[in-house]
Amino acid sequence: MAATANDEARRIAQLGNSVGDVYSDHVLLALADLVELPCTHAIFMLVRREPPAGSFNQGGGVPRGVTRERWPGGREPMQHLFTLDLAAMPALARWFGPARAAACFMGDVAGEQRGDFLNELDVEWVALTEGDLATPRLAEAPAPPLRPFAFTTVPAMVPPEVWRRPAWDGDPGVGERPALDLAVEHKLAGLLSDLAVLEARCGGQSIHIQRGDPADVIIQFGESFISEVNLGDVGLAYLYDLSTALFESH
Repeated sequence: MAATANDEARRIAQLGNSVGDVYSDHVLLALADLVELPCTHAIFMLVRREPPAGSFNQGGGVPRGVTRERWPGGREPMQHLFTLDLAAMPALARWFGPARAAACFMGDVAGEQRGDFLNELDVEWVALTEGDLATPRLAEAPAPPLRPFAFTTVPAMVPPEVWRRPAWDGDPGVGERPALDLAVEHKLAGLLSDLAVLEARCGGQSIHIQRGDPADVIIQFGESFISEVNLGDVGLAYLYDLSTALFESH
């Protein structure tokens, strides 16, 4: 899947078309201009618009395929944040294996028991097969459902260098890499800025407000993607794996 520029990025740049989201468009335009580096890291931008027919992407509401017995939280049921259609995001198979979709749940969505700045989030995932998804939704969810919303997936390939800062003075330190040509670094900085303001993104690595060491993420999202999740002041949620989830705010 390596490429010097994404086919979709070139289409956006050459034809002036849009994927329906200004932030995703900016990322694709930046990638179309970044021809100096191989783009080998798959990311999937999540855009709040209707997905293609047959997609299992779902925001809020009562999820498909999750029975009362598999609903996370026990006596304090969690709320369903979103379900990801894994067929549209094959790079996520490293976490979910052959599952067709994955439903994400969170406890304390309102943030009443969390502090400020950097804190853990109470998150659990439920992997769903085609058979699971064919079962009817629960008539009444164990926890109050969040407002339903639709979203679709916009894939792209990015250069791995974008996730780490250039080391201008000496050997690279934590979260750094050797510096490249100044013009390329300028393009990478612009791409990173565009990635940082996406409403939600699956795959790639974390972009921290406090600029810590980046790490692979299942998804990174902000309140503009799910407004009912309290992430503090301009906060971001980082779901690193099936058991690690943090949020960070100013």
